[in-house]
Amino acid sequence: MASDTPKPAPLVIFQRAPYEGSFARSALDLAMSLAVFAQQPQLVFCGEGVLSLKAGQSTGAIGRKSLRKVIESLPFYDVDAVFVDETAVEALGLTLEDLPDFTILLSKNELRTLMREASHVISL
Repeated sequence: MASDTPKPAPLVIFQRAPYEGSFARSALDLAMSLAVFAQQPQLVFCGEGVLSLKAGQSTGAIGRKSLRKVIESLPFYDVDAVFVDETAVEALGLTLEDLPDFTILLSKNELRTLMREASHVISL
């Protein structure tokens, strides 16, 4: 008998500045790989990880590709649950216009609930 209760999804947390090492890119690769195997990952951007979402990133000087461009492709991988810590957005001086349209702002309490309900939590 099939259950109508949604199965817990893996949660990938982005908490580091976007070009601090390869953590953010590795987390994106992991999320897309999970999606390819129908794991329906949820992504959370918090702390300095929120800067990965900022529009207009210019990365030519550091010789890396923009993470924002990869993030914009997430809906094509059926990654529909992209959450953002609203406290971090405010603290870093970002606005809704800086974020992709498909992101969802969450409070600290909502983020805690999301983490508690996840099947796995992977924080990079």
